[in-house]
Amino acid sequence: MGRMMTCSCRRVSLLRIAAFASLLFLAAISRAQVMPQDRILASISDSEVRQLKGNVHPLARAEFDRGRVADSTSLSRITMFFRLSPSQQAALSRLLSEQQDRYSPN
Repeated sequence: MGRMMTCSCRRVSLLRIAAFASLLFLAAISRAQVMPQDRILASISDSEVRQLKGNVHPLARAEFDRGRVADSTSLSRITMFFRLSPSQQAALSRLLSEQQDRYSPN
């Protein structure tokens, strides 16, 4: 497998993945003709890095860090979970229910 990324690069990549996943989710919700509340309130900047809290793989330690990698490096086997707001969960449940209805446009 390729080199491990530094924490900073990993965080930036995770932010990009999170932004992309959020856009996909918003597109799915808009298909259900529901206007969700915006959760991304500002543009995403590589200069503003945040550490994600939660479970971290036990091998993700500084001693295994091999430095920066190219931006084009593919990150495989990454799973991210997002907590939906109650209105987003309701919209998603409604969409999934409509997709089981043969007479629904969704």
